[in-house]
Amino acid sequence: MAAADKPTTRIMATPQGRVAVRHGSCLRSQTPSYDNADSPLWRLLVYEPVHAGQEFINIGGVRVLDAIASWLTSRNNVRLLEIGSGLGANCIYLCGTYGYDITGIDANPHQISKARARLARNPDLQLEFVEDDIRTWRPDRQYDCVYTLDSLMLIPETSLIVSKAYDCLKDKGLLALTEVMAGPHLTDESRHYAYEEDGIHLLGVDEYCDMLADVGFAICNVTDLTQRAEHTFQLIHQTALRRSKEVVEASSPNAYDNWLTLSKTYRDAFRARQYEYKMLFATR
Repeated sequence: MAAADKPTTRIMATPQGRVAVRHGSCLRSQTPSYDNADSPLWRLLVYEPVHAGQEFINIGGVRVLDAIASWLTSRNNVRLLEIGSGLGANCIYLCGTYGYDITGIDANPHQISKARARLARNPDLQLEFVEDDIRTWRPDRQYDCVYTLDSLMLIPETSLIVSKAYDCLKDKGLLALTEVMAGPHLTDESRHYAYEEDGIHLLGVDEYCDMLADVGFAICNVTDLTQRAEHTFQLIHQTALRRSKEVVEASSPNAYDNWLTLSKTYRDAFRARQYEYKMLFATR
């Protein structure tokens, strides 16, 4: 199957700059097709049915972004860092809604270019997009909050990114992350599917918590959003069935079949708790 035919849907960029999640957040395959996440096809299958038209390529969307803000209500002059900022929609939403000062970092020049073009339409925001590799990047400040949405699962060297996030935070700073994780009923077949289709490395929530603790983080909260993930892929699947002609016209018959298969497979895996989708908050 050609990369262009894969139903990528977002979620964010990896430090290597290879990003793409197949849905609105959970399936980011490591192919250039994520660069087209602002296409009419994504709007048809992901943004409109899942995120009410907002261009979030993570599964959690507004719910997750507002949850991050709720943990920061007692802080003033808040500075945030998004690791894997992709096309910039998360940063722009948080800046525009809550007035934060945000830095978004991503290694993909195509995505950074599109993010900066979006920012040019919102010049009053306290926001900058940096094209760099998070593993070697040296920030000129520390942040009150570092967040990364549906991205660590795509990076083999997860512990390195977690350690860098720790270094970027002020004392008592907040780390927020969402990831697709290994569920209690994960099968070898489902693990293989997630990796082959989207480059997802499935770790369990305990593995993430241990990794954070090893770096020095104190876990504050773990929220189970698995039903949200199941519902997301159900919406994509229903939309593909209902609007099949439009999907084919916007892509190809092969791409349409791929979207159907992918959305059903992920929906069923979340429903069976082979995959889980969780949000973690931790403090330095």
